[in-house]
Amino acid sequence: MSVGEILLTPGLQSWLYNNFGVEDQFLKNLRKDSIEEAMPEINISPLQANVLQFLIKLMNANNVVEIGSLGGYSAVSMASALSDGGRLTAVEYNEEYAWFIIKKVRAAGLEEKIKVVNRSGIDFLKEYSGPDFDFVFLDADKKEYMDYFNLARNHLTAGGVIIADNAFAYGRLAEDVPDRMVEVNAIREYNKYVLKQKEFTHTFLPVGDGMLLSMKEKKSEK
Repeated sequence: MSVGEILLTPGLQSWLYNNFGVEDQFLKNLRKDSIEEAMPEINISPLQANVLQFLIKLMNANNVVEIGSLGGYSAVSMASALSDGGRLTAVEYNEEYAWFIIKKVRAAGLEEKIKVVNRSGIDFLKEYSGPDFDFVFLDADKKEYMDYFNLARNHLTAGGVIIADNAFAYGRLAEDVPDRMVEVNAIREYNKYVLKQKEFTHTFLPVGDGMLLSMKEKKSEK
C-alpha cells in the first residue's frame, strides 16, 4: 500500500550512504586532494556515484561523456563501472583541473578507460566526430545545459541517456527567485525545455541535488 513520498530523515540518509555510497579510499583521497587544490567542494555524492555506476552497468554503456569533470571524482567513479573496451571522455575547461584529473587517472590505473579533454563542453560537442554516445553526464556551466543537450542529442545512440546534475537547482527549483540568480533560473528553463522533447523519455532521481534523466527513444520497426 502506498503511503506517499517518504521524506529523507537524517537517519534514512545515513542508512543510504552506509549501504549504497561507493566512495572507496582512492575517491576519499581524491576528494580531499581536490579541496587542498582549492577546487570547489561540489563533487557528486557517493550515493550519486552509485546510481551512475548502476546505470552504466545496466545499459552496458561503452561510450560515456562527461561535460564538466572538476577534479575527476565522477569520472573515476563512472569509469570503474565500464566493461572491457569501454571509454569515458572527461571534458574539463579549466586547464589546472584537467591536469589534476590526468594525474588521478594515472594513479588509478585508468588510462585505457578515461580520456581527458581540456576544452569547453560547447566546443567539444560542436566538433565531435567519433562514435555516438551511450551515456552523457552534464555537470558544467548550468547556463549552457540547454546547448549541451541539443548538441549531445545529435550524437546519442537510440536508447542512450543524457543526465543533468543539479536538477533541483541547488534546492531552489520550486522557489520564486530573482533574475540575478542566473544558474537557478537556467536549470529551471532547462528542465522545462527538456521535458517537452518528445523523442525522449524522462525521469527524475532525487539524489544529491537531483538528476534529470532523458533517454532517447528507439524508433519502432515497421
